[in-house]
Amino acid sequence: MANIISSLGIGSGIDTTSLVSQLVEAERAPVQNRLDSRQEKLEAQISAYGTLKSALSEFQGILSPLANNDTFNARSVAFPETDVITPNSLDAGAQTGTYQIEVVDVARSQSLVMGTTADQKAAIGASGS
Repeated sequence: MANIISSLGIGSGIDTTSLVSQLVEAERAPVQNRLDSRQEKLEAQISAYGTLKSALSEFQGILSPLANNDTFNARSVAFPETDVITPNSLDAGAQTGTYQIEVVDVARSQSLVMGTTADQKAAIGASGS
């Protein structure tokens, strides 16, 4: 078909190939511009959704400790330096407040010695001196 168009313009000096190319380009340009514009808009939306997803993920990570009840039930305790009492742990449900511990008496070590006879040793199955 290009040959027919070329042969039609032989004597006129018109570059029909270039003319046809320009007409096709003129017809295609508005459609191409519309498609390019739509593509740019979609790429911008995809980028915005990615940014939003990233921000929401970061926000969720920041909020995740709030889902743990221990965050709100956590207690801290301070004990003065002493040889009398040593704290082991503090329960999460401990009541808040200020407490004072008074040591009234310190336990003393004791030992109990009992005299035994040979009959008592035999009764409990013990041997030796």
